[in-house]
Amino acid sequence: MATRRASAGAHSDLAAPEVRIDQLTGQRVILAPGRAERPDAFAPARPQAREESAESCPFCEGREGRTPPEVWASRPDGGEADSPGWTARSVPNLYPVLVPAEEAGAGDDAGAAETGLASSVDPLRQSSRVRQPNLFASQPAVGEHEVIIHAPEHVTSLADLSEERFAGAVAAWRERMRAHADSAAFLHLIVNEGRDAGASLPHSHAQLYALSFVPAEVARERERTGAYHERTMGGHLLSDVATEEVRRSERLVAVDESAILVCPFTDPGWTVTLDRVAGVVTETGGLLSHAAVICREYGIPAVLAVPRATERIRDGQIIVVDGGHGSVELVG
Repeated sequence: MATRRASAGAHSDLAAPEVRIDQLTGQRVILAPGRAERPDAFAPARPQAREESAESCPFCEGREGRTPPEVWASRPDGGEADSPGWTARSVPNLYPVLVPAEEAGAGDDAGAAETGLASSVDPLRQSSRVRQPNLFASQPAVGEHEVIIHAPEHVTSLADLSEERFAGAVAAWRERMRAHADSAAFLHLIVNEGRDAGASLPHSHAQLYALSFVPAEVARERERTGAYHERTMGGHLLSDVATEEVRRSERLVAVDESAILVCPFTDPGWTVTLDRVAGVVTETGGLLSHAAVICREYGIPAVLAVPRATERIRDGQIIVVDGGHGSVELVG
């Protein structure tokens, strides 16, 4: 393994990323003007990647000098930082949504985690009888924004990675999340593929955001699950919801070893139910969607992004779900 901190420096003449507060809801919004300078940021999406993209891709092995200095890399055979021989690699985003406190020019408290529902610059916190609140207050968007490159070869989709490379990509996600776990209040990892998803480069990669605050919606979920755990002396909210659904059987179609769940999508509320079915078909989702991740953990087949699946597959119909080939066969 090789590690190195990226050097600080401004990437744009535009304003640095900052956190603004919605006056009515109190929720935070990150504004990052510098991302408008990404290549083709406002160009219409192309139907296919350019043929020469592999020859000019800065994420491919051998072009390490065309990215910001790496902060981490997996090199099984050793080697210098920013050199070939890596299997997965992480670099700071060239057009970051978040910037380190020292690079943002913020004070010592700028990077302190804000775990409450309200921001420290929320105008309601500042209001009083003796002074006028600043309704347009903002603060630096402090944190870390990394790009995790999944493979040295020019692979344009996570689905096209070999099993070894896919395992290495997941290990890289975990490694970088562990690296920020103690300093960040909230970690968010995404894989955006293609221009429609906002990716400016086709080479398969993930983006990791290490936030200094917990988003209000997540904080509220934590608050409710924590309160439920305390009031029920150890109960688990999601587990108890699924158990109650099975007990009542009012909205339950079938839960047995041969039942296939067909639905628009799943979220954490379905986790316990997924352990009771033989397969899953959803109308939306991808390799990193909730259904895909949980079904891989449970070892059950899943086929995602099937258009109008809930309309085309009727209750009680016999189907065969082949997760390996991504197919759904209507039998009867």
